[in-house]
Amino acid sequence: MNTTNVIHACPESKEAPSTLPSVFLNAYEVTNATQLAWPVNIYAVELRGEFQNNETRGRLKNVLWDLRKKHKNRCPGYGFVLDIGPRQVAVPQNWQLPNVATEEFTIKLEQSSVVRSNDHQHRSIWPGILREAVKARFKNHAADGLGPLWQDYNSFCQYPSDFAQEYLNCRRFGFGIKLLHDGRWIVRLTVGTMTLDGRTFRNYYEQGQVALLAKRLETKRGARLTRDNQHTSVRALHQGATPSSLFKCLDLEDFDLMALCRTQNNGPRRLEPSGVARLCSRLRTYPSAS
Repeated sequence: MNTTNVIHACPESKEAPSTLPSVFLNAYEVTNATQLAWPVNIYAVELRGEFQNNETRGRLKNVLWDLRKKHKNRCPGYGFVLDIGPRQVAVPQNWQLPNVATEEFTIKLEQSSVVRSNDHQHRSIWPGILREAVKARFKNHAADGLGPLWQDYNSFCQYPSDFAQEYLNCRRFGFGIKLLHDGRWIVRLTVGTMTLDGRTFRNYYEQGQVALLAKRLETKRGARLTRDNQHTSVRALHQGATPSSLFKCLDLEDFDLMALCRTQNNGPRRLEPSGVARLCSRLRTYPSAS
């Protein structure tokens, strides 16, 4: 993929620090977009007994990844699974997945196609494949200037420089694939900040402040609901016992246990690793196929 800079100039200011450049780059044009094409298979996935909408699209991807795991020998090469609608997913064409019918879902090959940048019918697939390629680059090719990164959905974050602070700030890098009005495709880059609580679950338990932890988690979740009228999830980060262990994103799922802790004696207690496992579940993320 070839890129060139799409420049947004910032006017110089006498008040601006001398260390800042007068021009900032926030996007790169894909100069060979018309040369990039990928053959794909599009599968229709029906979830039995469920009303399928945008909230259930993540489940479609999980179903296809699980099927791919069962048929690895039929799925060579680089892999991606893209949800392109409430009932459709796209995968590489060299993934020869079988049609499947179970009590929970059905999977059926709907069509095979070659996706190009000017393909209006499958406009969401081309940038989706490009986005997965950029994510794979972040995952598999660490830059010395950025150091190791941990993944926050489609963004990547640096590790905190000081774990002794009350709140930990991590620089977050995001990106998106956009089509400009003049027909040019760009990779847009964003830089932000992810703020973490400096105390771990273990700290709250050992300091006898489980009720405070539960209150903060309930505040974080709030009254927000998904379109299926379910509470939104709250993410947590887990790091192994050794300081060099990588961060892993988790979903906090046992809010009932946290509520129970609020009603019990709030004295110091020990949180065993099994307790962490009970509180959280690993986010359903899959590596690129090899």
